[in-house]
Amino acid sequence: MIRHQKNFPVTRNFKKYEEIVSSPAAQIYREVICQMFNEVFVKIYGFESFGNLNADIELGLKSKYPRFYHDFFGPEALSLVTSVGELIEQVADGDMINAFCVCNLSFTSPLNQLLSPLALSLVYYTQRFLNKKRIDSNSKETPSKITYISFSGFFSELDVDLLDQLSENVQMIVIYEKSTSEFPIASRIDDVIELNGLQKNVPSKFRSNLLLLPLDCSGGKISSRHLIDLFENVVHRAIKAFAPEAILISHSFNFNPTQSLHGKTNPVPFSLKASTWGKILYNLCLAVNYRVIVFPHKPLLPEAIEVKENENLEKILKEIIPIYSQEWNALYLEECMTLTMEVLSGKRYG
Repeated sequence: MIRHQKNFPVTRNFKKYEEIVSSPAAQIYREVICQMFNEVFVKIYGFESFGNLNADIELGLKSKYPRFYHDFFGPEALSLVTSVGELIEQVADGDMINAFCVCNLSFTSPLNQLLSPLALSLVYYTQRFLNKKRIDSNSKETPSKITYISFSGFFSELDVDLLDQLSENVQMIVIYEKSTSEFPIASRIDDVIELNGLQKNVPSKFRSNLLLLPLDCSGGKISSRHLIDLFENVVHRAIKAFAPEAILISHSFNFNPTQSLHGKTNPVPFSLKASTWGKILYNLCLAVNYRVIVFPHKPLLPEAIEVKENENLEKILKEIIPIYSQEWNALYLEECMTLTMEVLSGKRYG
């Protein structure tokens, strides 16, 4: 279900799964998944066993890797990624002002659990654009310039690698707790630079339009004041320099500054007031004339799975995901969602 700007109408994809799976959109989606396995899982992460899936990736995953099949070819993933990918195109091209996606999709395979469906949808948008360009030589030369902001509190290596390898004209900004990047799936050499007093890791293999902002929470939670200062002093400067046509935000909505469910202290190390989130979103809207998509995402609490082939992946499952997979606090989530829709409609902070 997707809620967008004009008087808060609700739109949803009413196509049946049988219609979607046989559509041109599904074929583009299959191409995206094939590219992800080849360019990221095989070439970067070294999972050679995925290298022979090209002939029929759906059949191969279903017979050999059922968790991956469920993640990428279940009805929820296929319909959501294709629908949100088309929504990105409408917002980036100005056919729709903005959108707040109200959905709940998280992946279950250990390798995919930190992957945001919004990042996958952005890759789908790119592939859809390239397919259109091959058919229509009069279409525009490059995809729209888009800024993707990961604001979930953790570092998703798969988000970064996927967008780096398979998307064009994308600026990536990742705001995360520093320790969540200490277990890389792939080995890389990082350069460390200082920007406005903040340490920023810049993997040398990535493009220059990647801004990683690791925050050190060892001394306590990162406060609302710190987060809004980060956006105003660093993030907005980077966005202005890139000059995107749209901004996509993957946000966990799990930074409740008081308590989580059942009276327990929220273990997520970011503390963000809903009102401060509203101000952050409002300023992002101004940067791109309100062409913004907000997508809620947090990982699922994993089952007791051992990942023998990758020690760091097992550490991610045991040390990172249990913190960031906390259940949403209903009151905090409701307040954030209400503010999000009001800001996108221009009713707040304007």
